[in-house]
Parts: sequence; structure tokens; C-alpha cells
Amino acid sequence: MNIKRFERGSPGPIGLTEDGPRSETDTLTLIRTSFAGHDRVIERAYRDSRSFRDLCGDYRRCVAVLHRWEHRDEPESDSRRQEYTQLLAELTDEIDSWFEALKDLPTLSDGSSG
Repeated sequence: MNIKRFERGSPGPIGLTEDGPRSETDTLTLIRTSFAGHDRVIERAYRDSRSFRDLCGDYRRCVAVLHRWEHRDEPESDSRRQEYTQLLAELTDEIDSWFEALKDLPTLSDGSSG
């Protein structure tokens, strides 16, 4: 599991804004950066599967919220950081599961047409 941590004062993940991802491209860039070495599977899954795109969006939002909590000194900050760190770990595991399931498939389809 590869969870990137962002230090206080760091600019945060690529393309991160206070409101979340700036674009779909930024989400894809974050996923590629966070899960290096899986570019072909990421490209295929992101292109072909709405479920995977939704999962990547959830990952992106979680990273953004965790980054914000890491820069706050409010009473609930520690518990929120722990909560979002755990959620990020779960999302990371789910993305890793996609990689395992898809790495040997010649094509990818989640049953949606379009």
C-alpha cells in the first residue's frame, strides 16, 4: 500500500485546490503518481470503467480533505486526520484490487455501454 503523506506547508498533491480536483486530468495524474508502475492498467480502467473513474474521484477527494485536515490545528483535527487516513488506506486497497483483477485482461468493460 502506497499512501502519500503531505507535510505541513507543502503545496499538496498535483492540481489540488481547496475545493478538490481542478479537472479530470488532475485526478488521473494523481492516480498515476500515487500508483506508479500501473500506468497501462490505470489508463485502460479510467477510460473504460465509470466505476473506476468514480473510485479515483473518491480517492482524489479523500486526499484533498486529508491534506486540509493536516494543516488545521482545531480540536477535532487529530480524529479527522485518522478517519481520512483510514479511508485513504481503504480506497488504496480497493484501487490495488482493481489492478490485480485487471492486469492480465486484454480488454476492460464494466457492463456500461457508451
